[in-house]
Amino acid sequence: MRSTLLTALVLTSAVGCQSTGARLLSLVGLTREPTVIAAVVERPTGAVDVLNPFPPYAALERAYEADTGRPASVEPCFLFQAQLGLDSGWYQCALLSPAQFVQLPNRDTLQVLAVPRDNNGRVCQAAVLVVPAAGDVDEVAALRGRSIAFGPQNDSLTHHAALHLLEQNGLAKGDLALELLPVPGALKHLSDGRAVAQAVLAGNAAAGFMTEGEWEALPPDRGIDAGAAGASGPAQSELRILARTVALPQHLVVVPKRLSAARTREIRDFLLGVGPRHADAVAPLHCTGYVAATDDVLAACHALRVREPTEPRSTSPPED
Repeated sequence: MRSTLLTALVLTSAVGCQSTGARLLSLVGLTREPTVIAAVVERPTGAVDVLNPFPPYAALERAYEADTGRPASVEPCFLFQAQLGLDSGWYQCALLSPAQFVQLPNRDTLQVLAVPRDNNGRVCQAAVLVVPAAGDVDEVAALRGRSIAFGPQNDSLTHHAALHLLEQNGLAKGDLALELLPVPGALKHLSDGRAVAQAVLAGNAAAGFMTEGEWEALPPDRGIDAGAAGASGPAQSELRILARTVALPQHLVVVPKRLSAARTREIRDFLLGVGPRHADAVAPLHCTGYVAATDDVLAACHALRVREPTEPRSTSPPED
């Protein structure tokens, strides 16, 4: 807990001065009141990881000021800080994943303004559960007692939606072969879809989850598109898709419902038009722009169940 508190202090001192400076300039009439945007991060391994985590947002900040005449500041924060900041008015907006969104205790006080459209034109994508193409696994239930590779911890698709898919097929976490490290009983979390595919093909996992985008990035056969994936890398022909999870957006853009109608409209109009006007601002975010969230998209996000929450609680006393 102490390391988490120390990290939060370093994070605040490193980036909080940006919005504080903008607020001071607005108080003396040199600029308009800034729009401060919370970008929610997972628990980092150390303070160094969050000193400069968001260079991709610099172009977005410049685009916002160019379009609205109002300075914008994107600040990284932990999930509990996002809720407090949105409730208090410190943040006017937040970017967070579906898994982070459903962990907010007061998400009914928030309005989802937009979701990104990815580089393939999709608003939502699923995770796919893959097995060796020549393997004997023909249904999800047949994976009972075997090892399954998941994506990064707390990932909306390759962790939480993946667990939900397994539960829909009668498999709980305890029905899987679990890891001894980093702690006994842990799931096998890997860094990305390529690592998952390699683990499955090497026999280190009977199956694994990757996003549809990661699956599509694999070459169809070994040696094809070697410049992008490497001649020795995994290929689609060596794997078979066994099942798909629910489809979810990459992230959500939310504002407090109590935010003024004028500011809400300003943020919404900027988001819905930023792709065509400022392609360079959204390209580093792996999207081509933003669209309004439909009822179906919101329903899928609200239905997501989060297991093994890793977010530190602000009310927990520090450990001795």
